[in-house]
Amino acid sequence: MSIATSVRSGRAAGERYRMERSAVAENAARLAQSTSTLRTFGIGSIIIAEPLVFDTPFTHEPAVMSGYALAKAANDVYQLPLASVGVRQWVKKGDLFTAALVYVSVFTSELPDGLRPLKPAEYKSGREAYNAGQRLGLPNEYLRIIPELGMGDLSPTDKGILEAAWDEQSPGWLKDITVVHSITFSGVAIKDVSPAGVDDDPAATPRTSPLGQVVAE
Repeated sequence: MSIATSVRSGRAAGERYRMERSAVAENAARLAQSTSTLRTFGIGSIIIAEPLVFDTPFTHEPAVMSGYALAKAANDVYQLPLASVGVRQWVKKGDLFTAALVYVSVFTSELPDGLRPLKPAEYKSGREAYNAGQRLGLPNEYLRIIPELGMGDLSPTDKGILEAAWDEQSPGWLKDITVVHSITFSGVAIKDVSPAGVDDDPAATPRTSPLGQVVAE
């Protein structure tokens, strides 16, 4: 059995051969990354309705990496969010992974003693408590309670009132928290198929069973 080969000679043929090899290498499968950014407001979990379309289609299910940055917090007592991003469904076009449907969760917890500033109820006097509340940027609805208790020494009952008001009102303050999420998908990808063709019904290629929507508080 013989194998047919093309014979190239001369500078023009060599340049043509180089260009052909470059074109093949450009469109061949290779490791790639696609990054998206999301911004969330408040705490809770939410399903992102629109798919995150990849910059380039992946030949296999890509790996998912995510991180987040705190953009705004209600006060310095609750300042470290715990956030995560997950893929609830892949979107495919043929055998290629072209997009992902994701969900985002954001929660916060009160920092432990020693890592957070004192709350107003932890100060000795009403004056110190009021000044602390102003530094923390607490809402007037909370701050107005302190003058009613007096600016002198706070009794155990006074501190209990401030603590109860804190427990009642502080969940609402967390609505002011803003988190920026960065999601990176990485894997083997190709370049010669445009990701603009994400027209499959996402429900046809589920990664997991679709989740019911939970709107962030």
